[in-house]
Amino acid sequence: MASANGYGQHPTIYGHLSNEELTALYRESSWFQMDEHSRQQLLQETVNRSAAAKGELGACEVRFADMKSSTLGRQSDNVIEVNRSIFAQDTYSHVYDGHLIEEPVFDSNMRALETVLHEDIHAWQNQCLDGVIPCQNPELLAEYEANDFSLSVVPGENGNLRLGSHYLNGVTDDTGYYMYYFQSTERDAHLYSQQQTVHIMNSLEQKYGTDKSLLTYQKNVLTNGYQATFQRGQQIFGSSQFEREINQVLMNQYYGTKVPVRKEMETAVQKEMAASYIQQQKAAQQSKGETMNSSYKSVTVEEYDAALRGSVNAFYTHAINDPSMSREEAIAQTAQMSENYLNTMDEVHAAHEEGLIASEQDTAAETSQAGTENEDGIDSGAGNDGGLGDDDGGIE
Repeated sequence: MASANGYGQHPTIYGHLSNEELTALYRESSWFQMDEHSRQQLLQETVNRSAAAKGELGACEVRFADMKSSTLGRQSDNVIEVNRSIFAQDTYSHVYDGHLIEEPVFDSNMRALETVLHEDIHAWQNQCLDGVIPCQNPELLAEYEANDFSLSVVPGENGNLRLGSHYLNGVTDDTGYYMYYFQSTERDAHLYSQQQTVHIMNSLEQKYGTDKSLLTYQKNVLTNGYQATFQRGQQIFGSSQFEREINQVLMNQYYGTKVPVRKEMETAVQKEMAASYIQQQKAAQQSKGETMNSSYKSVTVEEYDAALRGSVNAFYTHAINDPSMSREEAIAQTAQMSENYLNTMDEVHAAHEEGLIASEQDTAAETSQAGTENEDGIDSGAGNDGGLGDDDGGIE
């Protein structure tokens, strides 16, 4: 996810078609006869209409881009990029046993449709978060705010503290992918885009009959779609409420609330937050041609203080603008958060006395002794440093 700035109008050669005529171009007999430009225009017109239907101000520009095979698409600022090999050349390339394997993609039509609809949901979410357009569901907006590229402090191993990203990349083994998939912004993008694509697929099948592309996509939805992924998540986390728990941990971290969540889930999400932050920082630095090592610094007392104060301020801003909450309730709940913040800082100062957390003064003293030895370390300052467009494992 990224800023909503720069959205515009992108006229296409298909702008004169009705919605029914436009979706008919996703038929196997039409799609696979199109060149790259025609497909780009079809996907652009689809995004134009999707954005208008959701009340977005302008639409993203759709572009084909060279991406690794595990990435179907990404949305950043006012651009949606989709995988050229998969969606323009109908080819999935991967390495197996040291050999490059190229396989045909029989449902690139339906998967391209799902991908741009998915990315356009992120564009809508960004405009809501930036205040460009209103979000009619304040509870949902609160979830989205807690799932952006902001940072907060999470506990690590051996009692140390570290920074974690509120956007989860899906880094940790076994559970990471499901945390990525079911964090609120991705959850809604996956579900909406699949539902819309299945609806269009069904309408095409009813009017024109089935074909290989539709059958392939149907099979993919049954084995790897939202419901199948949710069922696997239930088994892995041992709970039918795991999706709510993931997002509640993110909200507790962001707003400083203490809504009860299973301890094992809280620990797992916090571990994923820390791992995601490291990956995002590495990717941001690598994109600048810089080299970073895999270590990271524990946050200082001052950085933790700033992060918690930021959470209190963010909660107050949300609460005071929530139409379902009175001003008195907003002030009272913020006061409770402030008290939680003061209590937590007492614990942090105690941890500092025990040598578990450094302070800026400690860091300054170490720097005067060690010079610039830590130039390659990861910057652990609070803030949205190096925020990426989206995780690039699968659809983003």
